[in-house]
Amino acid sequence: MLTLALTLVSGGALAEMRIGAVVERDYTGALGQRAGQEGTERLFYNHAVYSEQQVKTGRDATTRLRFLDSTELTVAGNSSVALDRFVYDPNSGAGEAALTFGKGAFRFVTGKMRTKEAVVLQTPTATIAIRGTHLVLNVRGDGSTELGVIEGAVLVRPCGNVPPVEVAQGSTILIAAGCEPPLVRSGYNIPPQLQYFDNYPEKQRRGDGGKDTRDGGDKGGRGNG
Repeated sequence: MLTLALTLVSGGALAEMRIGAVVERDYTGALGQRAGQEGTERLFYNHAVYSEQQVKTGRDATTRLRFLDSTELTVAGNSSVALDRFVYDPNSGAGEAALTFGKGAFRFVTGKMRTKEAVVLQTPTATIAIRGTHLVLNVRGDGSTELGVIEGAVLVRPCGNVPPVEVAQGSTILIAAGCEPPLVRSGYNIPPQLQYFDNYPEKQRRGDGGKDTRDGGDKGGRGNG
């Protein structure tokens, strides 16, 4: 029902759908570009983000987005991501989402959406289906992808004629630009650009004395499914 409703929305209307907001207090230069607009806009704290919007950061820029179900996406420097769509019904908990990662380093933490199998992450060399997940993602300039699963699990469909690979918590998958069979190893590395978010306490990151500012006003930690 939700998917059918989405297909009936025109492209222009979809691009105007607010899907979340910026929750990083300190503005360091992140930019957004909405579908059909020539110029960019600065993604300050509390600035809304929309379906079909491009988010880009320069070398020293970072941002953190919180979507309708409290899913969070952290974007490190020199990174780009397309917020293709994010639909969520708070009454049923159902929804679907799609994000396309161009290059850079990212942290993705799922929120309250019950239909997590309908969340798809795309890189130049892989399609990722999540299963209640906290992951870090590094997409290099040649399109190769390194994905580390901190919590939960993911199902990765590498490029080429390679069967899907399930990657469990505490593991990393490496997909080369040439689409060779991927390498899975134990452990994961948090890219240096994202370690700031581990070392900087959540209370200070929010900049509000500990009050939770996520959409819907829920108090507490991030949902990890």
